Amino acid sequence: SISGVDIDRFVPNVQHRQAVREQLGIANTDLVFVYLGRLNVDKGLLDLAAAFALAAQPNWHWLIVGPDEADMMPMIMAQCQVVAPQVHFVGRSHAPEVEMAAADVSCLPSYREGFGTVLIEAAAMGIPALASRIYGITDAVVEGKTGLLHTAKAVNEIAEKMQLLATDAELRKRLGEQAMQRARRDFSQAYVTGEVVAFYARVVPSVIR
Repeated sequence: SISGVDIDRFVPNVQHRQAVREQLGIANTDLVFVYLGRLNVDKGLLDLAAAFALAAQPNWHWLIVGPDEADMMPMIMAQCQVVAPQVHFVGRSHAPEVEMAAADVSCLPSYREGFGTVLIEAAAMGIPALASRIYGITDAVVEGKTGLLHTAKAVNEIAEKMQLLATDAELRKRLGEQAMQRARRDFSQAYVTGEVVAFYARVVPSVIR
């Protein structure tokens, strides 16, 4: 979080969006929720799985990107049996901006976070957030302006807000545009690094010459 986001790397990319969707058999008009990060229980993935299974429509998809360090996928798929063809696990990615480009909503239902950097990366690409209302994430998401927040572990609330984002394209567009503006204004690497250097120059001016 201290280094900001590479806004030249995390940008909307139509070619990546189309390529990933074609590879996974997802139509251009379908809706994609993405989780990007380590797979473990504290990330709230079983809650998100239960919510997705509860609310998902035939044109919804859940894209899961990241290392399965706790063997979570069997548990996730057990929760998502009725919508299994709509869940796509691609594992670890060395270019997460590629998979992220395919998404319409970025999800982070964690129980605890230091800072939701992945949400800022998604925001820089114009992707709104659906995430837990917890310390750390509330710094990354402005509720109602760059995304929607929910109570941690609240499956029904997650499902309701997934449904809201899925059915209101104008809301997704507005949240995504505002998220992009904020990410590029307040979280670019150049800006964040400059602010850190300026802070040290004020606090210990003899160190920064």
